[in-house]
Amino acid sequence: IEKKLINKKYLQKEINFPIIDKPLFCFIGRLTNQKGSELIVKILDQFIEKGCQFVFLGQGQDIYEKQLLILAKKYVLINCQ
Repeated sequence: IEKKLINKKYLQKEINFPIIDKPLFCFIGRLTNQKGSELIVKILDQFIEKGCQFVFLGQGQDIYEKQLLILAKKYVLINCQ
């Protein structure tokens, strides 16, 4: 836990995100409704507009993959494949 801020800054730098003092959320898992993907997709716009950052790594149901790709293009996120 004491290295949390160091790790956050490293990840932001590694994926070319601005190094800001806002929450950085990471999701690694299957994109399914069982994992809450529908909830994440619903609120993502609101959190991004408040300056939060998101990283997703996963595959799953087409509907969630497509919705996240649309949001990634909207907010010019990287490596969306």
